Amino acid sequence: MEQLCFFIPIRFSYPSFSRDILLTAPRRCTRLLIKPSKTVIRRGILFLAASLVLWLVLMIRLFVLQVVKYDSYHKLVVDNITSSTTISASRGIIYDCNW
Repeated sequence: MEQLCFFIPIRFSYPSFSRDILLTAPRRCTRLLIKPSKTVIRRGILFLAASLVLWLVLMIRLFVLQVVKYDSYHKLVVDNITSSTTISASRGIIYDCNW
């Protein structure tokens, strides 16, 4: 089975240009493409597995923070935003004109 895989450079001169133009023409491969070694395949699988595990840990952590612990964090936010303070008024004696 022959595959189209490499290009052979071809030079030709165009009459109006002083330098050559490099063209490429396809050629047929007589050998199969190089297969990756077992080590490369294992590293790829290991990388994909580690990426999947990290992604799952992140998704589980986000679920716990946003769904499971929603009430406790909501209470903390409300307590942080709202505050009540009592300010005593420093007034003098209030006189009633009808008294």
